[in-house]
Amino acid sequence: MRRITVSIGCKTSTFFLSLSIILILLSPTLAESNPTDKGKQIFNSKCTPCHTIGGGRKVGPDLRGVAGNHPKSWLFSFISDPEKMFSINDPTATSLLKEYQIKMPNMGLSSDNVNAVINYLETQTSAAMQSEANPPAKTEAEGHVLVADAGRGKKYFSGEIGFKNNGPPCIACHSTAGLQFWGGGNLGPDLTSVYMQLGDGIISVLVTVPFPTMKPIFDSHPLLENEARDLAAYLKGISSQHVESNAPRIIAGSCLAFVILMVIILFLWRNRIKNVRKAMVEKAQREADN
Repeated sequence: MRRITVSIGCKTSTFFLSLSIILILLSPTLAESNPTDKGKQIFNSKCTPCHTIGGGRKVGPDLRGVAGNHPKSWLFSFISDPEKMFSINDPTATSLLKEYQIKMPNMGLSSDNVNAVINYLETQTSAAMQSEANPPAKTEAEGHVLVADAGRGKKYFSGEIGFKNNGPPCIACHSTAGLQFWGGGNLGPDLTSVYMQLGDGIISVLVTVPFPTMKPIFDSHPLLENEARDLAAYLKGISSQHVESNAPRIIAGSCLAFVILMVIILFLWRNRIKNVRKAMVEKAQREADN
């Protein structure tokens, strides 16, 4: 009887051990099969730089209730390929662009990932409303406010102070009002009024850089939050200034450089004509004497 009990006990232990091993092996698959968790992970990594759910607008709109305001088919098309929606003049996409002044970039998500994000958005509306009504208390670290310095931000912009992670200065591609003489680069847009369009959302843009042309550069050289805040303070201070074209200054500088070059050439060759003429006169006199 004892031998039978021990045998049954061993079989039971083996069964539960085998079951535990199977569950451990299957746990990643089970986790991935939950579209809400998968959508949350994708949203946190790809979407939070520009959007919140119930936390107010940032670079882009607050997405609380977005799944109820737009058909799922439209959300799928817009998240999958926003540029296509802009190119066909989709009225909703055009309206968003007019309001926020920045096109949503293509995040390169697969169809399954897009559906996971939409599913997550569908489940978050009520949770976001409750969170907004009862916001969690901030910890001491979260409540700490970094002091921004507009003067330091201007130096970051011009490259007078380098970024800690060795990113290129903003002036290499952008210009703003008030820069000395030549201004900045023309590869990117003038940023004089960008703060009026984005407000403090510009901080998130600077930290995450969600633009395809800038990501290859700043993914490996990201800005720190304090650097982004300093730049935002500088852009806020100049946001109401008048933007002047660099063309007149470039033309004036080119003309001045041309005049200086001609003066240098005339100075270096000042005796050239005299020497040639003198040689010709002396040769003519020798021929006349003979």
